[in-house]
Amino acid sequence: MNTLKRNAVYNKFVDNVGLIYKTCDLAGIPYATPDNIPPDDENVWKSIREDTTMIFQWESQSATAYLQRLFSDSTIEKIRAKNPNASYMDLLSIGNGAIRPAGESYRDKLSNGEYAIYGNEALDNFLKPTLGWLVYQEQIIEFLHKFCGFTMGEADIVRRHFSKKTGTDKDIPIIKNGGYLNDNHYIKGFIQTMYDNYGVEQEEAERLIVGFLQVIIDASDYLFSKNHADPYSWIGYICGYLRYYYPLEFITSALNIFTGKEDKTLAITKYAKKKGIKISSIRFRHSTAEYAFDKETNTIFKGIESIKFMNSKVAEISTSLRNKEYTSFVECINDFLSEASINKKQMKILIDLDFFIEFGDANLLSQQLELFDKYKNRSQISKTELNTLHISDEEARTFSAKETAKMFSGIDTIAMLRIASQKLKYKHRTLKDKIAAQIEHLGYVDIVGGQYSGLACVTSLDAKYSPRLTLYSLKNGTSYECKIDKRTFNQAKLAKGDVIMVLANRFKPKVKKNEQGDWEEIPNTKELWITKYKKMDNL
Repeated sequence: MNTLKRNAVYNKFVDNVGLIYKTCDLAGIPYATPDNIPPDDENVWKSIREDTTMIFQWESQSATAYLQRLFSDSTIEKIRAKNPNASYMDLLSIGNGAIRPAGESYRDKLSNGEYAIYGNEALDNFLKPTLGWLVYQEQIIEFLHKFCGFTMGEADIVRRHFSKKTGTDKDIPIIKNGGYLNDNHYIKGFIQTMYDNYGVEQEEAERLIVGFLQVIIDASDYLFSKNHADPYSWIGYICGYLRYYYPLEFITSALNIFTGKEDKTLAITKYAKKKGIKISSIRFRHSTAEYAFDKETNTIFKGIESIKFMNSKVAEISTSLRNKEYTSFVECINDFLSEASINKKQMKILIDLDFFIEFGDANLLSQQLELFDKYKNRSQISKTELNTLHISDEEARTFSAKETAKMFSGIDTIAMLRIASQKLKYKHRTLKDKIAAQIEHLGYVDIVGGQYSGLACVTSLDAKYSPRLTLYSLKNGTSYECKIDKRTFNQAKLAKGDVIMVLANRFKPKVKKNEQGDWEEIPNTKELWITKYKKMDNL
């Protein structure tokens, strides 16, 4: 593994250790470790199999699919038929090794619960803990020592070769047929060692070595060690345990730890909704820097700091003003922007996300922000300009110290803008505008309401082939995947953020190309197709 990837994995590991610590702290329980968490909780394992969100090392689409096959009832049944004491934790560690590049030659067989049987007692016993497959670095080192005649030091040199992707091609002939890794020691190799030590004839040894060599060749792309697999598996399982028994605390901690990582936040939010936990939007007077939860309402309140371009200082200032009474929004703008830590762009984002909804529609508040930005430093203003603000001379005299034929001076800017803001004309923000703002600033949509029955928002779209969409139900806040026939799509093309009314749909089997290049249905599968819809541009 290169340094960049190693650092990325290490950072993820640290994040997940922090996630466990923060969750335990919020839950008021001791820090969770293998010493105080039972490793065989069936409910937890089933929940991990069902959904790998926030399960360390298993969140990618491919890893999720693999874990679900590996932990399927049929695979578990096959494994325990041969090894009744096989544990989920051991299997998770084996899986952690199998999903690395070195597992390419055997991972599918492993996920089906297939044991590799060699017909040699020594080999079969040696590999029994990993279903007969060569999974870990430590196993390869021991394999080279016990079955190929390497010293432990020489075996570790080979291990270093494939970890650095250098010299493995020179090692393979020695592993199989013997030779010198250095000038001091002749290595017998697998074929001779198997004959001398285990009575295996050359022809049989030739057959046996093929699979082992393939794993060693693949290991040059990244082989996992057991001393990594086991702690990784425990971290993943403990995350699953806390997620199952302390969902509010766990999800709140996860949202705080992964602040700024939009894809991660989206996945966590989707999982929360799936479990019936409400994520409340940010609101002035209520939101703080971090996410926080309320057990009574089963709600997690979004943190200001979690939003792109926001920071803890914005949250601190907002919190300091939460109890202040305002007669107009311009006074509130003045209080926020008088702080050097907050700028106009940040105020605009907060407005777009309805943070200040108590003061009115976002389009109105945006105009008031523009007025404030234009006139905030003015000490005088012409009567012509006042006309454009629809402010009369009589009104101007209430906020001015001096008047001439053409000018008012010594003005109280906030008082002037308070009057001007009451005379602004605006169009109420549309549903589509609100959705666009959430997608831009949050990366997801959280609008929910019974008045939106039948309506869905397009949150992702891939139109390369038959368009594949993710639709977000505006009525109940759930997301679902679907497809649309290309001809239907071309009649009313969609883009991310569009709102549609689904008029008709049906399920169809998934398809794949066969060896002849023809499309064929995949048995026992189905996917949702939208067959008729209407774009809703005027909501």
